[in-house]
Amino acid sequence: MIKKMKKNKLIVLMLFIIFMRSSAVYAESINIKIGLLFGENAPIEVSLKASKGFCIGSFKKDDGFEAFKETDYKQLKVVLEKDYVNFIAPQEGEILKVKAGNTVAVEIRPKDDKIIYINQKPYRGKAIIRPSDTGLTVINELDLEEYLYGVLPMEMPYNWPLEALKAQAIAARTYALKNFNKYQEYGFNLSNSIDSQVYGGYGVERELTNKAVDATAGQIIVYNNELINAFYHADNGGFAESSNNVWEFSLPYLKSGPDKFSINTPHSSWEKTLSIKDIEQMLIQKNIIIDRVIGLKILDTSESGRVTRLMIVGSKNSIILTKQSIRDVLDLKSNLFRIETDNMFYILNGHGNTVTRDYFQSLAFVTNKGMYKNNNMEIIQIKGYNGTRKFSNRSRNYVIKGRGWGHGVGLSQWGAKRMAEMGYDCTEILQHYYRGSHIKKMGVNVINELERILLSSTERVNSSGSFRKKR
Repeated sequence: MIKKMKKNKLIVLMLFIIFMRSSAVYAESINIKIGLLFGENAPIEVSLKASKGFCIGSFKKDDGFEAFKETDYKQLKVVLEKDYVNFIAPQEGEILKVKAGNTVAVEIRPKDDKIIYINQKPYRGKAIIRPSDTGLTVINELDLEEYLYGVLPMEMPYNWPLEALKAQAIAARTYALKNFNKYQEYGFNLSNSIDSQVYGGYGVERELTNKAVDATAGQIIVYNNELINAFYHADNGGFAESSNNVWEFSLPYLKSGPDKFSINTPHSSWEKTLSIKDIEQMLIQKNIIIDRVIGLKILDTSESGRVTRLMIVGSKNSIILTKQSIRDVLDLKSNLFRIETDNMFYILNGHGNTVTRDYFQSLAFVTNKGMYKNNNMEIIQIKGYNGTRKFSNRSRNYVIKGRGWGHGVGLSQWGAKRMAEMGYDCTEILQHYYRGSHIKKMGVNVINELERILLSSTERVNSSGSFRKKR
């Protein structure tokens, strides 16, 4: 059956408002589009499943929205072939063909408005498929609160105290709205990965995490009545970090300072051993060109003790890593660390200060035969008052001893857990980690409020939250 619908007008900032009944009152809600597969990962084939079939429509470049197909088939395969998006039903074959060149997006929703399976994974809402040069961009569009159902269990253990989960729900909602148009060029709002917030869809939902979302519905964090960028991470190691020591902007509600609630956690201390070969391989993987590595040298630290500048010394050239790139290149849990080696020695410099070194490139040695300098030496032998010791020109291994997990900015999730266990509520937890902030219920006029919030937003970076591979 073919149905024609009126053209939809473009809605400012990609916000779509639907009215729904909740707790016996009418409330406005926001739909959000989450990119599941896109860019280099865009497939040419996608499988769909729904218990009672599908309604299919498309957004045309010139003609707006057209709903043109309802089908009782419970499974479909969507395939990009040359200039067409083909819909194929099992045993039936092709049931619909849409010309890709004139189609901005194809919208597929389950007829019962419940669950749709996209590549065997269940999701609330509907699927949107956008043909592109690289393949099919696959999007899940759903209500913001239902999106949070699929975020919370991925970002915090579902069996943690309710007040900690509520704090995480408010932070995740705030982060989503602050970064609402981060992926506008791809036709959606946020990705489903660590680059935004990890989103697992309907299949990861849990009763307690859904309860935390429902209990905080519509609540956001503001500073001076503006939405904050609610960064969070696993564990700050006992000392919060300022935003400007991680990224390139300073925010008044994200400042460094001790955090007694993030002490004695599972991430209070960690250790990682890297060989010279390990470091050289990591540099190659990041396309960083350096000659043979002979040493690591911490150049600067922030007031929290996190390393902000690290030199990797090569036999002919050196490079300096800064801030987040240190963690990324060396695959470390945090920047709050110190370095020990099997080749450490100390030098008293001309200013009377002791300098720690683990390599002797560019050093000059004063001997009974005068000053000697040779950067090509592999081993030196130094005689002290308690004997003679040999030193290699480079360490074999570096032991990196650190604290915490993540960038250290904003909400420390293990700290939030500790606070909840001690009786603090979600508001107190959030105000501890976002200084001077307040919790606010979103107003009735959602569009106007978000227009103001989003237009005032200038800083947009990764949330880099907790329980994922990289924190």
